[in-house]
Amino acid sequence: MPLVKLARDRLLASIPTLIAVSLIVFFLARATSIDPVVQILGQTASSADRAQLAQQLGLNDSLIAQYWRWLTDAVRGDLGESFFTHLSVSTTIMERLSVTLSIVAVATLLAVVVGVGLGIVGATRPGSFVDNVLSTGIISGLALPSFWLAMLLALFFGVQLGWFPAVGFVPIGEDFVGWLRTVTLPAVALAVPAGAVFARQMRSSLIETLDKDYVVTLLARGVNPRRILFSYAVKNALVPLLSVVSIQVAIMIGASFVVETVFGIQGLGTYLIDAIVKGDYPALEGAALAVGLVVIIVNFVVDIAYGVANPKVRPQ
Repeated sequence: MPLVKLARDRLLASIPTLIAVSLIVFFLARATSIDPVVQILGQTASSADRAQLAQQLGLNDSLIAQYWRWLTDAVRGDLGESFFTHLSVSTTIMERLSVTLSIVAVATLLAVVVGVGLGIVGATRPGSFVDNVLSTGIISGLALPSFWLAMLLALFFGVQLGWFPAVGFVPIGEDFVGWLRTVTLPAVALAVPAGAVFARQMRSSLIETLDKDYVVTLLARGVNPRRILFSYAVKNALVPLLSVVSIQVAIMIGASFVVETVFGIQGLGTYLIDAIVKGDYPALEGAALAVGLVVIIVNFVVDIAYGVANPKVRPQ
């Protein structure tokens, strides 16, 4: 089946990508100027103590040997232990990743729903006052950095109005309403720039679709314009949007690291930033590899969805 072959091809193609990501992550982490041994023992530690700790941490081996040991353990799901907390990196990442992904998932949903809706409104009224207002809003959304918007949202809706918590995060399993309140502001901060991209893409794609010959033919045959719009035009215009979704999700994952810091959320972003500051190699490498894996999975899902929506890209 073409879709099965497409899924297999995309899955096989992701393997060298993941290996390349692991290489980049490992060697960039070791290229930092921060010495974890000094961070743990302090500047006043003796050379003998530093050498002993480096030996215990496995830092005296060659970089190739360290990478191979880390990669073989990572394939088994073991990302080692943090140099500082001595907790399992794999377990910590799973806990932190669920927080980050819940925020990004809500942000993606908001961005797609609002962006597609605004794009449809603008495309059906090109050049009108409404379209001009929406275009101005889209440009403004593209220009707003997520971290700056996060600070404004936290200050206005969290501190001044008190509608939402300005800091903290409640897991969805503990309290759904509490989770919804804590996830709203960071999700909105991430969704605004992405939603602007989706709206612009949807507007241009739908305008182009509405100019197709089959739309003109259906209108000439007396088919209801609303039916043409939602049954044919919007469906076809959504296909190009799929290629943009994976890119924006990857951008939102990166932007979520700063947004988490603004709202004091203990997600993967704060874990990664803390690992960078301390030179915690296992935590840094594990968190960066997890991000790369998530992006690869998102691209894989989008590729399959694109193949379902557009049979032309399926293998023959």
